[in-house]
Amino acid sequence: MYQSGFMNRSHFYKECTKRMGVAPKDYRLHNKK
Repeated sequence: MYQSGFMNRSHFYKECTKRMGVAPKDYRLHNKK
């Protein structure tokens, strides 16, 4: 998260949800290999 340029976990979650349409946890659960 910090390596991607986000300094705040809350901001990271909001941006991910806005861009992907789901929370990061849900994205990981549905995109497991």
